Amino acid sequence: MKSMRFVAIQNWLFFNKTKSAYYLPILVLLCTNSLLLWQGLYGPLIFDDLPNLSHLLGETVDYHSSIFENQAGPFGRIVTMATFAMNHWFSGSMVSFELKISNLFIHLINGILLYYFLFELLKIKLPVGRVSVLVPIVTALWMFNPVNSETVLYTIQRATLLSTLFMLGACIVYLNIRKYHKEIKFSVLLKITLTSFLWALAMLSKENAVVLPCIILCIEFCFFNNLKKNQINSKAFSFFLVTFAIPISLCTLFLIYDLGFLDYANRGYSIEERVFTQPVVLLTYLKDMLFPFAFDIGIYRDDFPVQTTFWNVTTVGSFLSIAIALTIALLNLKNEQIKYLSFGVLVYFCGHLLESTIFPLEFFFWHRNYFPSIGVFLFIVLALDALVLNIFMRKSLIIFSFLYCFLFAQQSHLQAKIWSSYESILISAYEKHPESLRVNLELVGELVKQGYLQKSLELNTAIINAKPKEALPAKLQRLYIYCELANEFPTENYDLFRGELNISRPLLVSSALRNFLHSYKFRECKFIKLRLVIDLFISWIDTQLISDSQTAESLWNIDYYMIEMLFLIGEDEEAYTRLNEHIARGNTKAAYFVEYILNK
Repeated sequence: MKSMRFVAIQNWLFFNKTKSAYYLPILVLLCTNSLLLWQGLYGPLIFDDLPNLSHLLGETVDYHSSIFENQAGPFGRIVTMATFAMNHWFSGSMVSFELKISNLFIHLINGILLYYFLFELLKIKLPVGRVSVLVPIVTALWMFNPVNSETVLYTIQRATLLSTLFMLGACIVYLNIRKYHKEIKFSVLLKITLTSFLWALAMLSKENAVVLPCIILCIEFCFFNNLKKNQINSKAFSFFLVTFAIPISLCTLFLIYDLGFLDYANRGYSIEERVFTQPVVLLTYLKDMLFPFAFDIGIYRDDFPVQTTFWNVTTVGSFLSIAIALTIALLNLKNEQIKYLSFGVLVYFCGHLLESTIFPLEFFFWHRNYFPSIGVFLFIVLALDALVLNIFMRKSLIIFSFLYCFLFAQQSHLQAKIWSSYESILISAYEKHPESLRVNLELVGELVKQGYLQKSLELNTAIINAKPKEALPAKLQRLYIYCELANEFPTENYDLFRGELNISRPLLVSSALRNFLHSYKFRECKFIKLRLVIDLFISWIDTQLISDSQTAESLWNIDYYMIEMLFLIGEDEEAYTRLNEHIARGNTKAAYFVEYILNK
């Protein structure tokens, strides 16, 4: 009896020891990550935060418009915007701290999902003892990495956080189907439906989730199918075709043809330049993730050098590096013993298929690595583990991993401090990227807010002189400066808009016009000759349309504000004439604007 009781107690202790060994690491990671980023939660809304959340920031809040009329992404990111609407509904306003702490909460849930997913995935190929050591290391590297920490602190990137949450959920459900079900039955059909539903939620959070089928295939080929014997599980393949391949094909056709998703009219570069530059960007991402010794701000990398030709050392070297990595990873799938090592490499590149290939997006943003970076850290840890040959080396690897995680944690904490105020963000960004037009424009805007007319004009003039080809946003910002801080606009400043107007940075041009118009309406800056500004721009726009030097679509982004100015000064007939000219060219945005004006 005594020995039986002793055995029972021993089994109970062992059971609880096993449970604590499983749960304790992730609990420590969650608490540590919260402490590291806490200071950054007090930071401001910046950059894309304000235009995307505009429906929720005014005195009158329209939940329907904020959720269903968001223009960020082809599907509107309905799920993401609904969570922001919920933030507002609970607190009655948009408080930056509450928005960011919601982001942190989602990030912590993602950490839990990643921990569980990797645990279940790696047990397929590795002993449980090794898995219990490797998974916390990978999860810590991913959670503490400053590239991913910025995604949490950049409020509007809740879209990326939610997309990753639902993608990880879908991967977990798929993995459960493949590991524990040998035949199709009702419970399997429910899980297949759940996988599809999670994918839909991920797509409605952010469209980069379109790559989920590729991630599913990576799981299938790296952990299940025996490619060496050329055997592909028919049930798994059928599951993929029905659940993912058909919808993904329809979505792709919709994006490319119906929405003109390859239209570069609103970008200051061509598709060739993007294709030549993105391989360099992908390798730069890797450098930033793996060697975070010099902290940077990922949203002010608009100064990233554009590769205008393929035949240069940087582009060719980047293409070859990526091609070699992918070739080795794909060939390694034939080796049943170590093919799981290919998973991390394939996940990184598959995760970038939408945001870092041919589509007309900005060249560089750190938050694009939030999901793909899982593959980076997983590959490094698994590769080092595979190279370890004895106990001493394993212990050394664990110590090195702790030091590496500590480095990431330290950098993330410094990052949180910088993100705690708008001034520190701009100062840090300007120190690292003095050539960034975006950060220079925002610095001028901050000087204006603080009432420094002369300093803001000096910096604005320096921008115009330093970047004459990209200076149109800075020239327009001059209107904003005087509207905010002066009671006159020197006549010679109108000469800035005479002659050729370069719109190489169309989004910044639109932003500058929007800021000026907002200021003009609020300050009633009658001393600015708005009719003269309109005439100068309209003359240039009409010349461009006649000569076909610029596309009608790109010119609309400027003419839209000229039309709005015409309405402001009471020239309604001329405004409607210009609108009808754009409608006649097939511009649906102009038709929507007419409807908006009439309803207003």
